[in-house]
Amino acid sequence: MKPVKQIYIYNESTMPEEGWLQGCFECGAITSKLLLFKTKEGRNHVYEYLVFICYTCDRTFKRDTTRRVAFLKECRAQIS
Repeated sequence: MKPVKQIYIYNESTMPEEGWLQGCFECGAITSKLLLFKTKEGRNHVYEYLVFICYTCDRTFKRDTTRRVAFLKECRAQIS
């Protein structure tokens, strides 16, 4: 079994980089909520791309498909 390497996607904030609180990728609000965006298997590792997203933005994306599609495109751009 390959080891899992987690890659975090978030908005820059005043929080320490290694902390469990970061800025929401969409609005920048401080949050600990993570969304597993993508899992990708590499040669030596399994990569998990985790996005910090606040409760408000998460609820908005669940209701508004247009904003959700735009958010997912932004996340894909960060991975590339």
